[in-house]
Amino acid sequence: MGAELELGVEQLARGRSRLYALLAGLFVRGVDARSLAQLESVGWIGSEPDTLDELAAAHHACFGLGVFPYAGVFLDPAAQAGACADTVRGYYEQAGFTPRLDELSADHLGIELAFLSFVTGAQAEAHADGRPELIARCDQILAGFLDACVLAYLPAFVCACDDLPASGGGCSLWPKLAREALELVAEHRSQLPGALTPVALAAPDAHLHDQTTGLRQLAQHLLTPAKVGVFFSRADIGALGRRHAVPRGFGPRELMLDNLLRSAAEYGAFTGLLESLDALLLRRDHALARIADRCGIEPAIQPWRAAIVAARMLITQLHDASAATSPIARTDRSTMEIEAFYDDATSTLTYVVFDPESRDAIVIDPVLDYDPASSEISHVSVDRVSVFLRKRELELRLILETHAHADHLSGSQVLKRRFPAAQTGIGAKITVVQAIFKDVFDLPADFPTDGRQFDRLLHDGEVVEAGTLRFQVIATPGHTPGCVSYLFEDALFTGDAMFMPDMGTGRCDFPAGSAEDLYDSITKRIYTLPDETRIFVGHDYQPGGRALAYQTTVAEQKATNKQLPADRSREAFVEFRTKRDATLSAPKLLFQSVQVNVDAGALPDPASNQTRYLKIPINAFRPQPEDPSAIVGETV
Repeated sequence: MGAELELGVEQLARGRSRLYALLAGLFVRGVDARSLAQLESVGWIGSEPDTLDELAAAHHACFGLGVFPYAGVFLDPAAQAGACADTVRGYYEQAGFTPRLDELSADHLGIELAFLSFVTGAQAEAHADGRPELIARCDQILAGFLDACVLAYLPAFVCACDDLPASGGGCSLWPKLAREALELVAEHRSQLPGALTPVALAAPDAHLHDQTTGLRQLAQHLLTPAKVGVFFSRADIGALGRRHAVPRGFGPRELMLDNLLRSAAEYGAFTGLLESLDALLLRRDHALARIADRCGIEPAIQPWRAAIVAARMLITQLHDASAATSPIARTDRSTMEIEAFYDDATSTLTYVVFDPESRDAIVIDPVLDYDPASSEISHVSVDRVSVFLRKRELELRLILETHAHADHLSGSQVLKRRFPAAQTGIGAKITVVQAIFKDVFDLPADFPTDGRQFDRLLHDGEVVEAGTLRFQVIATPGHTPGCVSYLFEDALFTGDAMFMPDMGTGRCDFPAGSAEDLYDSITKRIYTLPDETRIFVGHDYQPGGRALAYQTTVAEQKATNKQLPADRSREAFVEFRTKRDATLSAPKLLFQSVQVNVDAGALPDPASNQTRYLKIPINAFRPQPEDPSAIVGETV
């Protein structure tokens, strides 16, 4: 009887070890064909699962963009991934566990589950070998590790995962696996000796009760799970913005929540937003209570529920103070309008974004006309924009470039001479493009490649204000490494990242271009915006002779983009884009445009004869012939 019982304990330990190993691989790497079969065998996935591509996309959405699976994010007073790495390494060293971390930190949930698999596997061997002292040692390590490093945050992690949007293939699997991991861990802890020891979470910030506290400090506090008891994901923040019809921008969570709080305060929606925050906190509190009952881990749950109580008290105080203060009408609210200008010669769209009330204006991607046959410059396109600005009595504040264009020369310097108060701006990664083409054009040694030619280098996630106009910078590399898109309220200007749905996406065969990066930019940065977001494209080539079109929406692109609908896999798109680009001719103004545009639209300095010259390299991107005097294409 004793031998049979011991065999059962050994089998139980081996079974736990296998489940921990399966979950570890899933949280770290996602699903492959083998793990998919294992999921089916243990009943964690249906008989008709989503495709591997859908599950991979959902894995990234859940744990790359949604809820970050690191103990430090939840337990550290600064909410930093990796902050608990030293604590977990202490347990790893006790057991002789040396994980392969790659780019992960030691406190990643997947690595922690791999450690549990390692120790329970060793414990199974100890049962098989009849070594009670090693069994007891494993019990001690497991109990301490589960209390301090896993159950200390896993319930709050599960609650945050459960609140992620369920739309899209594979999205329901990952929250389910998080729940399965929690139940496995909780059941395991119940079989170990000793009472569960809860962790002490960080105390709330005392300065938040000071009336001088700013909204950014409040945002930082709310995004610290150890202080408020919950993890706010981008999806949570986006849902709050949609519920109260106020902009929250895009980018890091702190920036999004700061924007949301500021917008709500400016638009008279702050009190309502606080009520929604309180409702979210209450919902998570109820979810934690259900977990405590179901899993029997009340001591681990209690600190999180106490933190939620403190956070709700703070929200109540802010709500009462906000309700007692007469709302101040915002006098600088934008009434943004958009005017488009089309250049037939290069199929380029230039946009003027402006506020007719304040008369602030921003120009995006202006064109300087250039005839390659005669090598003549003219100002027809810039004149049209200038006339519009002056006719409407607009004050041009910024001239933005979405990237260093390879199909037209920038008219930014001409506009700046006409409107001296305006500044030029471009994505900060223009420096990468400058470094590449400095060599291509053999530019002077003192040609700067630090972007100083532009007045402003704009960084991913940065929110820029120009009078009453406000926009967010979204890095969308792929067409070039320096491409950015600009989000004004519900209007996104994508440059060459993507075109109208019947055209598809930008090409990726320029130096340092990347189809992989473009796929990520579109699917993770553009398609994650609200479906109703308007998209204004950088070119329209009017396929089939149709009428000019330049405005679409995120929903339309996701559903009908001929090259990258939302359900297309990364591998399929990269293969298509690479093959397609190999068949395309170089843009006819490639070399003329780029050497001007990397210099912020400035034409080359005049030579000694007072004439300006553009450099046209020969075979710049092809292998040089062994005989430099050989004529390319010569036949005998």
